[in-house]
Amino acid sequence: MSTETVHPEQILRANGLPTVEVLLHVSGRGSVNDLAAALADLPDVAAVIADDVNAADSA
Repeated sequence: MSTETVHPEQILRANGLPTVEVLLHVSGRGSVNDLAAALADLPDVAAVIADDVNAADSA
């Protein structure tokens, strides 16, 4: 796990509210689409963009 210090002037704002961008790298057998849908259903989540880098491998 890595962390990065974010200074107040770096915080994006949407509709006057602080906005956070999170990048996840996950592995396992679960569906990326199911995870994205579950994250999108969380309160105050504005958008979820998902990409399965292994999708081309399974075709």
